[in-house]
Amino acid sequence: MPALPIQQLAEVDRPTTERAEQLGLAVPVWRLTFTPLVKRTRFIERLSRLLRTLESSYRHPVDVEFTLQLNRQGEPSFNLVQCRPLATIGETGPVTLAEEPDPGRVLFRTEGHFMGGNINLTLDRVIRIDASVYSRLTTGQRYEVARLVGETVRRGEGHTLLIGPGRWGTSSPELGVPVRFADIAGVSVLVEVSEKAGDMVPDLSYGSHFFRDLVETGTAYVTLFPDDGQCRYQPGLLESASRETEPEARPENAILVTTMDDPSLHLRADVISHRLICYFGD
Repeated sequence: MPALPIQQLAEVDRPTTERAEQLGLAVPVWRLTFTPLVKRTRFIERLSRLLRTLESSYRHPVDVEFTLQLNRQGEPSFNLVQCRPLATIGETGPVTLAEEPDPGRVLFRTEGHFMGGNINLTLDRVIRIDASVYSRLTTGQRYEVARLVGETVRRGEGHTLLIGPGRWGTSSPELGVPVRFADIAGVSVLVEVSEKAGDMVPDLSYGSHFFRDLVETGTAYVTLFPDDGQCRYQPGLLESASRETEPEARPENAILVTTMDDPSLHLRADVISHRLICYFGD
């Protein structure tokens, strides 16, 4: 690719270049690092100014997509392809997370791993897929779970939190629940949990299956990694999760529904600090 401005995008890989010379191959060998672009041009300065200008105009942080052009001197210019203000989901205005509540009241918390901007919601119900039951179902039964989830979502009102193991919307039921977005379009928050049970593979999608749908419907998205030190997940705090015996492996037993009344359940997220917390409280 002779037109590629390689000197602004890469550095010479010297050990590999020396080896290539010994073998009679073309040199130099470049290693794509983008370090020259970041350190030797005004890329960071101009991109920062662009983001500040947009954030000031929209009065919210923004998510942008852009193309980059470099002139012969390596100076950058931008074409803005897309701009999405990261407005608050729920009550308007900025969200600031100060002191965290008692850990015994935290359903889940995470640092990073969420999408949707600032979030400030009081939730009316939680629909959770029990991984221990789901993992024991046949493939046909797992598709039945997806159908029942759609029915359950459509029956309720208010802000719904939907929690499931692995990928929502996958075409491979061993990776998660194979719903269509139309089945879950009414939820306010979609959560994927990396939890392994039976033949379940804890491989999350990071919202990639439904990204455009999530953006257009204003649905918040969260991934939880319970084994990560920056994550806490306590599904046992939900009344519907408290079971004395292991339920029979049937599709309807995989779906747990908890209606919030007292105490209420709140979801708060701050994109500046990259913190999100879902907790019981006033």
